[in-house]
Amino acid sequence: MSKPTNSDEFAAAVARTQARKDAEDALSPQDAAFLEALRKRWFALGKTEDFALVKRLFLESRA
Repeated sequence: MSKPTNSDEFAAAVARTQARKDAEDALSPQDAAFLEALRKRWFALGKTEDFALVKRLFLESRA
């Protein structure tokens, strides 16, 4: 098996980003409101660096 090239890695990253955007677009209004409330509370607590992980896990749990 050959080693992935930079273009392969980039294509995979683009695909992951698009999948996350699609998952976010598919959220119910209640889930979207929950995620927004969570984001506001999370940032109010000063935990900005961890929210992307929390959001990703939430979206994956809804897929």
